[in-house]
Amino acid sequence: GGILSVLKDCVVPAVLTLGAFVVAWLVCNPSPARLWKDEYYIGAQWGFPGGPVWDTMVLLGMCSLAGRLFGRIGLPPLAGMLLMGFALRQINLVSGISSMLNSKLRDLALSIIMCRAGLGLDLVRLWKERGITTSLSLVPCLVECLTVAVVSYTAGLLSFSWGLMLGFLIADVSPAV
Repeated sequence: GGILSVLKDCVVPAVLTLGAFVVAWLVCNPSPARLWKDEYYIGAQWGFPGGPVWDTMVLLGMCSLAGRLFGRIGLPPLAGMLLMGFALRQINLVSGISSMLNSKLRDLALSIIMCRAGLGLDLVRLWKERGITTSLSLVPCLVECLTVAVVSYTAGLLSFSWGLMLGFLIADVSPAV
């Protein structure tokens, strides 16, 4: 099984990704009737090389392949995907991805990561240890909130109630940072 496992782990997903790439290119490729209209032309056409669909599919395929190869050699697949993404951006192979599309793709990736993390939780164990779980989430938030409130009140910047509001706002955003 060495060759078969490599085929199963690397080549088959790459072929499936390539098939998805071809389908997306055919679906998103502009029709000849729309090619001459200026409102549909934004630099390169969407499905052609240099367009956002093409570059997104290249990014998806190459990063998927790099992740699988990194996984095969015992490294985290996410590291391979990140390195491939950096490399493709540096050698300018994905220049059709605008900053807005890049932001939307990052948001989508974050939501997928968070969903996978949530689905991987053991709910029975969390329920058994609900006291520890609650304290681990509640105590840091309250300490951070009260610290901001006290510092802003003693510095004379805000009243204590406004300091609490600022503290809860910062405590809400700080895990994302």
